Amino acid sequence: PTDTFEGAAVQAQIVNSPTPGTGDQTVFTDDDGKDYLVFSNASGRARAFVAKLRESDSLAIEPAVQIGYCSGCGREGNAMFKLDGKYYHAASDLHGWNTSVTHVIESATSNIQGAYSAEYTMAGTELDYSHVTQTGFFVTVKGTRQNTVIFAGDRWADFAWNGIGYNQWMPVTRTGSRPQFHS
Repeated sequence: PTDTFEGAAVQAQIVNSPTPGTGDQTVFTDDDGKDYLVFSNASGRARAFVAKLRESDSLAIEPAVQIGYCSGCGREGNAMFKLDGKYYHAASDLHGWNTSVTHVIESATSNIQGAYSAEYTMAGTELDYSHVTQTGFFVTVKGTRQNTVIFAGDRWADFAWNGIGYNQWMPVTRTGSRPQFHS
């Protein structure tokens, strides 16, 4: 990490994204090892996208597929997890450092860039605004009896008078047909 580095690539805009920049973004690695960029458009942040990263070196982003749209609202903290064969795109309200419920859209099929459901609030996040956090990222723990998704909530601590701590870790399981947040 202390070696000399050279620039390898610059991509001015992701194909199919309406703006040169993106809103909040994370990288999601699927079970097959393929990496995807999960993001929103920079202006307004109403659109959710998934774009595959080039397999050989992850230095280029392939054309994006819009998977969600929230008319009249914006989302931040775009992140994704997979549970029981379905993909879930999660995001928080767009309002700075404040906490938020977690908004979710879920894949209708096993295709990460396929059709997604209408947006809904993840059950359990409305009780205490996602344990006083915003969507950060997810980690899947593969167990012997079941897989558990861990919600890594981003708490801005004293910036927004939300209490001490930056990342909060809560389990997400599947209750019925939808994910359930456990504060």
